[in-house]
Amino acid sequence: FVMVYLTPTGQDLLFDEKRLETGRFFANKMWNAARLVQMRLGDEDLSKVRESQLRLTLADRWILSRYANAVKDTTRNLKTYRFNEAANAIYHFAWGEYCDWYLEMAKPRWADDADPDDRRTARWVAWKVLDGILRLLHPFMPYVTEEIWQAMPHDGELLATASWPRAKKAWFDAESERQVGFLQELVVTVRNLRAENGLPPGKAVPLVVRGTPQQLDLVESLASQIQPLARIEGLTLSRDGARPSVAASSIVQGCEVFLPLEGLIDLDEERARLAREADKLLRDLENSRKKLRNQDFLAKARPDVVEREKQHLAM
Repeated sequence: FVMVYLTPTGQDLLFDEKRLETGRFFANKMWNAARLVQMRLGDEDLSKVRESQLRLTLADRWILSRYANAVKDTTRNLKTYRFNEAANAIYHFAWGEYCDWYLEMAKPRWADDADPDDRRTARWVAWKVLDGILRLLHPFMPYVTEEIWQAMPHDGELLATASWPRAKKAWFDAESERQVGFLQELVVTVRNLRAENGLPPGKAVPLVVRGTPQQLDLVESLASQIQPLARIEGLTLSRDGARPSVAASSIVQGCEVFLPLEGLIDLDEERARLAREADKLLRDLENSRKKLRNQDFLAKARPDVVEREKQHLAM
């Protein structure tokens, strides 16, 4: 898998055992994802469940749409002998979207106290997409995928002889992809604000969002997904334009996001830290000015060094 994944079409790649770690990590990721799904499937034969019987959520529609795109891209690249691009399409979908996002969004729906119909839907979608990933990945990682597939509910004797997946037209859903794309940006922004202010990843924090009525309606509709993913204990939609007095902030697609810091950090210590950073930036700025006024520096320094100093001043 690794040699195909890393080698662009028409080029050579020098072999290095360290490169194999990418494939090992990926195989381990898929193995653990399959174990997680398998433990949550229950006793029902999901291969007999019809999609029309299910009530798909936004997360379900999003992952099915992304899966349909992955099938389309992988199939097209294989037909045109772009094996590197096919492997990349599978890798980024399986790890970056299915494992990192969809399974995290599905976990609360698998709980024992969750709605039975919703739990059944989450089980079916997780199994259906995983089955498709294994089929797409099989030409590149035959042994690992066959082993996983045999442990999952499946039709047929071997994954090697199973049919190639097809992208259902009904699964393509640009609106769901747009909404979940916004959700992902918002969650990543909250995680970054948390890290920048030294807050533990597992600590629940309040969040205030300010934006247009349409943006706030979208955030409200996504609240049940945003809160567990971003570890938010209280989500406030500022429809009157108010904002917290002491907060870290950022912007997501024109929507202002505030993480109130009062009671979460030592404000005096934070002010001192910011003052130290400001002093350092001012010193760096003054150093760049001095260098650019020094004719010896301009004459002897490499052009890229001079340009870097100019960029410091322009920032």
